[in-house]
Amino acid sequence: MVKKNVRKSSKAGKVNVSVNREAEELLLMGNALGEQLLNLLSQVATTPRGIGAATSALAMAWATLKDVATCECVEVESLFESEVAFYEGAIVE
Repeated sequence: MVKKNVRKSSKAGKVNVSVNREAEELLLMGNALGEQLLNLLSQVATTPRGIGAATSALAMAWATLKDVATCECVEVESLFESEVAFYEGAIVE
């Protein structure tokens, strides 16, 4: 199940079309990549040992992404935190 992350503009009805398209593209790419990662996780994280391995792999991926983003002068931590807050609890509610 994939939720569509919809955020409203604070400017009454005025939305920058290019920013909106970039945000939509980011969400579509993120959903596609997320589905692939979740597929891999569902194959591994079926036991406590597998959950540990998945946790280690996610930590490695997150640390690598932060390093790449730093090299590209892109701040990703606040986006990551807001995305985690959005998706957290999606399957246990």
